[in-house]
Amino acid sequence: MAIDTFWTTQNSGAYDPVLDETLGDTFDAPHTYLAGALSDDALGAQLASDAAELYPVYDGATHVMAGRPSDFDNPTAESFLKWHSAHQLAWLREYGTETTIDGQPVRMATFGTDANPLNNVTVLLSQDGQSVIVVNRLSVEQIATLPLVDQMVLAGLDAFRALIADLYNLSPATGEGTSDEVRMELQTVIQNAIDQIAAQDSYTDGARDRFLNDPSSRGELYHYLFTEQLEMLSLRLDRMAVFDIDTIEKSIADIVDRFTRLERYMTMTEAGTGTLPTHSNGLDGGASVASAAEVFLTIETRIYDALTQSRDLSLSGNYNGRDTDAPGLIFLFQTFATYVSEAEAEGKTEEMDQNNRLLEDYAKLQELLNETLRAFSEPGASDKVGLGGVTTLAALKELAAGNALILAMFDTRLVDADNNTMHPLEAEKVLKRPTLDLVGTDGNSLTHYTKEEWNAFATNIGEMTTLIGQDTEIRMSELTQLGEIKNRHYELGSNVLNKMNSLIQSIINI
Repeated sequence: MAIDTFWTTQNSGAYDPVLDETLGDTFDAPHTYLAGALSDDALGAQLASDAAELYPVYDGATHVMAGRPSDFDNPTAESFLKWHSAHQLAWLREYGTETTIDGQPVRMATFGTDANPLNNVTVLLSQDGQSVIVVNRLSVEQIATLPLVDQMVLAGLDAFRALIADLYNLSPATGEGTSDEVRMELQTVIQNAIDQIAAQDSYTDGARDRFLNDPSSRGELYHYLFTEQLEMLSLRLDRMAVFDIDTIEKSIADIVDRFTRLERYMTMTEAGTGTLPTHSNGLDGGASVASAAEVFLTIETRIYDALTQSRDLSLSGNYNGRDTDAPGLIFLFQTFATYVSEAEAEGKTEEMDQNNRLLEDYAKLQELLNETLRAFSEPGASDKVGLGGVTTLAALKELAAGNALILAMFDTRLVDADNNTMHPLEAEKVLKRPTLDLVGTDGNSLTHYTKEEWNAFATNIGEMTTLIGQDTEIRMSELTQLGEIKNRHYELGSNVLNKMNSLIQSIINI
């Protein structure tokens, strides 16, 4: 009979817990004492023995389920797939073919003899000998949860490449090289992305240790927020043998895109001073862009912290100095994923705010252009007028406060596009801001144009505002997708926890 390792057997029972310390009380992670967890420890061996007697694991060898199916000796694929997994394990051990794939011994079987793997059913024994892998039924999500050794076997199996890899655009697929070759190619792409970031003039070389050890340096060394994320992604590839190329390349691109976004906001050309500042990219003198840069930096720091904690948890199973059980792991991974999704969504929201601010600046110019065009309707109007229908900067400033800043933002000479990074949103979408020579070199006399010329300029400004407005719609769609992803992560984690709770309840009720 299994030995009770929590309750004493003298003067106590299920309703009288032992108050004195017992063997298990000094251990805060019971999941580490399951079968095989502590093979060299007496307590671990005892707990493993107890668990095996109370809840035997059918492995098809030492523990075999009684009552074999009637067609056990010669099943069809359809019949085999309906069997209890314990019978499938026993059948594979008895009738499966032993082979070697990528240096790993594999026991497998194929139902069907068609030359086309799509017309057969292929099954194999997992490397730990505890489960049956039905190749035909694998999904991308299931493959991602398999141990590295099982992924290695699948990657070297022609049937897997034809049945699954080709279907889901995974690698290595039919005709491709080995897992090691695919991994090396992907890690080269990651290294190229790291090199791209490190090539920026604003990058501080050799400061990785300071970045890792001094959180206060992150504002100065923000490049490392992204290079470290890429390094983490590269390390994750070491634990994979089957690769979703599209997803991995998108992850790389997303990190680089977020870096480029922050870099544009951090390094936007500073506006000059005076009544008509040079390099003006906003009517507030760049204050909103500087504020957005701080927001993006904070967001990226949160993403980096969440990913770092998730990585450390996956490698150690430890959080805040304590081992974590399965429900705790699920909750924490779900929480970290939510943090990342929320941070990315906040970034999209800030982008839309910046989009709206830029549109407001363009709208103020459009109002001024309308005032300019109305001047041609005045009695005795000239065939040429300056911006606002006036002739000097002084007169333009009298029309409304801020008109000089509007002029500066759209004057060709003052904008100086060749030496101006332009507004980050314009730079991102490669939108060339329409400009015109609006003021003379004396800084006061306004350049005069005909009604047709002002109309053409107004049309160009209108087309630009349309493009910027369309970008707002795109970002709104991306924001909606991020919300859906966050909700999906929450649902998946919650469903697993609910199923685990149901299993525990069913065991209690046995």
